Amino acid sequence: MQAVQARPSTNSRPEPEAEIEIATGVVKWFNDNDGFGFFTFDDRTPTDIFVHIQAVERAGLSTLRKGDRFEFRIQYRHKDQKMFATHLNQI
Repeated sequence: MQAVQARPSTNSRPEPEAEIEIATGVVKWFNDNDGFGFFTFDDRTPTDIFVHIQAVERAGLSTLRKGDRFEFRIQYRHKDQKMFATHLNQI
């Protein structure tokens, strides 16, 4: 039996993520156990924005509290067309 070599995937690189804008909002909720939560926008846009624990930790924080205000960058992931918050700055 002859061994078959695996070919490198042509899709091994992640899709680029595009920065959309800088926004401000408040923490709607954040679950420490699950490591994610959501912001609501100050301008009352009906869409909530996802935030992951990695963005929180990069900001030097360990958690987010409901009602705290932040400025953040909105990034858009092309792969699944999701928006998420990065570069958090409490205001």
